Amino acid sequence: MINRANLPSHKSGRHVSHEGCIDTSSSSPSNFIDVLQIYAAGITVVTRTDTTDAMIALEHLLGWATEQFNIAFERVRNPGFWSQLNVHFVKPLPELFPALKPVADMITAKHGEWLPFRPQLELTTLHFNYEPRAGISSVPFRIERAANIAFDEELYSSDAPLQTAEHIEVLEQFEELCLHSGSRH
Repeated sequence: MINRANLPSHKSGRHVSHEGCIDTSSSSPSNFIDVLQIYAAGITVVTRTDTTDAMIALEHLLGWATEQFNIAFERVRNPGFWSQLNVHFVKPLPELFPALKPVADMITAKHGEWLPFRPQLELTTLHFNYEPRAGISSVPFRIERAANIAFDEELYSSDAPLQTAEHIEVLEQFEELCLHSGSRH
């Protein structure tokens, strides 16, 4: 599913990412920051690599601001994460949940004939979330077919409110559970 050899390696002082290499003790991490947003009560760092890169960039920037401007930063809560990955599973999502195929078939059979073809529906999205609370935006754990990609490519997008390494671990365990769930009965 996920080739761990392609993930960034993190070594003391030097950081290798998918976007290149930086020396975190002296170079600006801007070569792998896609978005840096500063709010009254927080900072957002977005990278194309992983959440570890985002934290390294954030720590570097806070250190630089402290040195340059004598600013004291106080962490008021633990950081939140939003990991986004593209993944391939051993089997397509509908095959990981074969008990749901009859539901897709029922919907397909009842689908109106207003299109020039009869679409075959299938399970394309899986979400896990918590009950919304006032003022808190949630990031659901999500697996869904990648947008604008043919189904036969079997590419899925996944979001998670986790660090990238944890996200990968959950996806691997999810796939393992789905693959072996039928063998337990």
